[in-house]
Amino acid sequence: MKLKASSAKLWFAISRFTKRIWFRSFIYAVVGVATAFVALFARDFVPSGYATKIGADAVGNILTILASSMLAVATFSLSIMVTAFGNASTGASPRASKLLIENQSAQRAVATFIGAFLYSIVGIIALTTGAYGDDGRFVLFLVTIVVIVVIVVTLIKWVDQLATLGRVGSTIEAVEEATFRELASRAEDPYLGGRKITESNGQGFVTDIFANEIGFVALIDTEALQEHCEKQDIEIAVRTVPGSFTYPGRPLASIRGNISALGSSQLSSHFVIERSRTFSQDPRFGFVLLSEIASKALSPGINDPGTAIEVLNAAVRLFTKRKILREKLASENSEIRFSRVFVPEMTERELIGDVIHPIARDGAGLFEIGLRIQKILRALSELDVSYDEGARYYSALALQYSYLKLELDMEKQMVKQAALV
Repeated sequence: MKLKASSAKLWFAISRFTKRIWFRSFIYAVVGVATAFVALFARDFVPSGYATKIGADAVGNILTILASSMLAVATFSLSIMVTAFGNASTGASPRASKLLIENQSAQRAVATFIGAFLYSIVGIIALTTGAYGDDGRFVLFLVTIVVIVVIVVTLIKWVDQLATLGRVGSTIEAVEEATFRELASRAEDPYLGGRKITESNGQGFVTDIFANEIGFVALIDTEALQEHCEKQDIEIAVRTVPGSFTYPGRPLASIRGNISALGSSQLSSHFVIERSRTFSQDPRFGFVLLSEIASKALSPGINDPGTAIEVLNAAVRLFTKRKILREKLASENSEIRFSRVFVPEMTERELIGDVIHPIARDGAGLFEIGLRIQKILRALSELDVSYDEGARYYSALALQYSYLKLELDMEKQMVKQAALV
C-alpha cells in the first residue's frame, strides 16, 4: 500500500505507538468500562417487568465469576506470551521476537481478558451502590451475555494459537508474512516515489549530508525531501537506504546544487534513524532474519538442518511472489511523484545474498544443505531472468564453501552437478 510521504513520519510514529502491547489492552479496558456505564443509561429503554421475568438478579454472581476468572486468565496469558517471546529469541532470532510481541491476535486476546475484567469490576461496583435499578440490571445482564460470548470465542482462538506461539515454525511464518508485506509495498513503489538513480542521471551530486545519530535508517520521508528541494532549487540522491547502518561520518544523501549548512541539517531530519533495524521500507530485513533463524538452527548446539531447509523453502516462496508482483505491476509504470529525489535500486542479487550467503557458510559441512542451496538457486535462475545473475554468483560461492567443508568426494561431485557453474 502506498503511503503519502507527507504523513510518513507521523504514520511511522503512530504505527510504532499502536503496536505496543499495552495500547490495545488500554483501548479494550476503556471499552469495557464504557460498556458497564452504557447499561446504566440504557435502562430507560427497557419495558417494565422484563427484569423480573428474565432473572437479571443473577448478573451480580456472573460478574463476580468473570472478575475473578478473567484476572487469572489475563495473568496466565501474559506469562505464556513472555515464555513464547523467550523461546523465539533462543530458538529462532532475538530480532524475530519483536514480530511476536506485535502479534495482533495475541494482543487482542490479552486485551479482551483485561477489558472483561475491568467491565466486571465496574459492573460489580455499580451494582453494589444500587445505581442500576431493576431495569439497569436487565440491560447489564444482556451486555454480560454478549461479553461472555466474546470471551468464549477469544478463548477458543487463543487456545489454538497457543499451540504454535513462539515455535520456530510459526516464527518463520511470521517473518515470511512480514517480509512479503514489505516486498509488496516496494513493488508498488520501488523508488519510494522518487526516480531511479543511474549512471547517466547520477552525476553532479557532490555535496554530502550526514546523520547526527548512530543507528539504522528506518524511514525516508521522500515528500518532505521533495518539498525542501523545490524551495532550494536542488536535487538529492539517497545514499543510505532504509535498513542501512549509518553514523555521523557516512553520507545519508548527496546534493546537486547549492545548499547551506542549515539546509543540510533540515534535509537530514527527514531520515528517521532507529537504534535497531525494522521492517519499515526494508524488505531485505526479512531475508536477513530468515538467514539468522537458519544459522542458529545450523549451530553445533542445535544441529537442525531441517529448519534451515524450511527457511530456504520460505525464501523461494517469497522470490516467487516477488516475481508475480512484478509481472502484475509491469503494465503500471511506477509513478514519479518526487522528481527531485533519486533513490538506488534494490537488486535481486542483494536479496538472494541476504538469505543464501549465511546459510551457505554455516551449512557448508552438511551435504543436504549444500545440495538444497544449489537446487534452490537453480530454481530461482529458471524462475526469472532477473534472478539469474545473483543465483549464479551465490551458486559459485556456496560450491566453494561445500568443497572446503565436505569430506567425501562423491558428495562434492553431487553438489557440483546441481550447481549453476
